[in-house]
Amino acid sequence: MRNLLLALLASMVIVLVAMPAPAEAASASSTDIRIYMQLDGIEGESRDKGYEKWIALQAVDFELTGPSAWASPAGGAGKANFERFEIAKQVDSATIPLLLKEAKGSSIAAGTIVYTRAGARGPTPYLTFDLQHITISSYTYDADTGSESISLGFGGIRWSYWPLDSKGTPSGKPIQGEWNFSPTDTIAPTTTITYAPVLSAGNRITALSVTLATADLGGSGVARTEYRINGGTWTSYTGAFTIEAASTHTLEWRSIDAAGNSEKTWSADFDEGTPPRQAA
Repeated sequence: MRNLLLALLASMVIVLVAMPAPAEAASASSTDIRIYMQLDGIEGESRDKGYEKWIALQAVDFELTGPSAWASPAGGAGKANFERFEIAKQVDSATIPLLLKEAKGSSIAAGTIVYTRAGARGPTPYLTFDLQHITISSYTYDADTGSESISLGFGGIRWSYWPLDSKGTPSGKPIQGEWNFSPTDTIAPTTTITYAPVLSAGNRITALSVTLATADLGGSGVARTEYRINGGTWTSYTGAFTIEAASTHTLEWRSIDAAGNSEKTWSADFDEGTPPRQAA
């Protein structure tokens, strides 16, 4: 039964991606079809109604394959191979945040790719891919066209498709399915702090350079690390930072993974001179 389900899902997804609308509703031009993507914490430049600040996509490719299409009496068909999503888009406000995600090896908690058709009230969705634990595995820029090709890995997916009526309008309840590739991550990430003294011309310690290193044994990946000084605003950690000895009284830090698990906040009180401690 499981092997049959995999084969059916493979056929469904490949057909849906290759053919955005059924033949009966194919009277509309392909220019009526628009694709959008939303990623947690990353904004695009779409101004279309209902998809403001989403990322506009030019194309999406995705494939589900297996060692064989059907199981035999001698053995199963084997595990399905979920290929990465390959998306094409123009350079926009999401470009640099996506590049930084790949450079740091950090993940995105969730995102959605939506296929829409033009409607009287704006773009109408008929096919969606909801993704979890997203990673950026490759990036290519075409200087001739100004377009980008980006590969998205993911740890879970949910498909939703709304059947089209005779006028090509999505109607009725969606046909849905989902698949998770790994056990649910319930383990919070960990953060290790390292200090390096910053010396003045007189060889006195006037500041400390702080480095935060993270690990996530749960497997979903660290989504972000943040810190704050003297109880101020939380700041995303992007690299070593400096704290001044004369003005820094407390430092707090923590990490959150792509599954939403948050590490208990660490703190150091420089006035007391005590070792770092973690909240109960």
